[in-house]
Amino acid sequence: MSFVTGILRYGACHVLIDVLLYYFYVTSIHSDAALLKKVPIHALCGLALCYVQFFCLKYMVLYGLPASVARAENLSVPGASHCVSAKHRFTDMWKYFDKGLHNWLLRYIYFPLGGYSKHDSFIKSTVNSAIPFVFVYIWHGMHTSHLYWAAVNWLGVYVEKIAMDVYRSERVKMFEAKYLSETNSRRLRAVFSSLPFSLLIVSNLYFLGGTEVGNIYMRRTYTENIASTLLIHVVLYFGVQTSMEISSYQMSKTKQA
Repeated sequence: MSFVTGILRYGACHVLIDVLLYYFYVTSIHSDAALLKKVPIHALCGLALCYVQFFCLKYMVLYGLPASVARAENLSVPGASHCVSAKHRFTDMWKYFDKGLHNWLLRYIYFPLGGYSKHDSFIKSTVNSAIPFVFVYIWHGMHTSHLYWAAVNWLGVYVEKIAMDVYRSERVKMFEAKYLSETNSRRLRAVFSSLPFSLLIVSNLYFLGGTEVGNIYMRRTYTENIASTLLIHVVLYFGVQTSMEISSYQMSKTKQA
């Protein structure tokens, strides 16, 4: 029964992709750099959302159909990718979007190198975290846009790991317990997370649209207008809050299972 429902689900998604390609021209618009430079900033942000969501839908079909067949043959496969709009952290994006690739990188590259430890030297921890992204860059064809994409994602993952170590330290825990309520602590984390969230989105546009498209988004998002930049990050603040809520719900379901 799961095989039939899987085929029907991903078949319906495939039909939806065909409809989107016929009536919406997001992929075509992103090949027109001159147009991306002219559209209002709010329209540009909408195009970015549509582009990454379209890729997520396409990836879900490309993975889901073979996975349904594999499960019908009693083969164990990683779970389906999570929605990109529900992940505000670089770490979670790499962990939950392509679970098979994430597991492979950990098993065959990251752990053999020694993984990550707070007691490692700065050079060792930096090299260990960078090598998997070097492999990803080579694997995807070594285009300039892929270099920017891999570099920004490596930096995001690395900084998040350091930030989590700091957040879990005794001093920060004592400060949080003394001065911040649970709600305000979450709000503060959401504020700090809004900037990495925007960089995560822009880095993916380097991967999807190429160097010129990525540069347009990078320049217009952060340097075109300070008021627009602030408004974008206010919206992303609420996106981070939603992402946190979804992550909490998914974790509670996992514990119950």
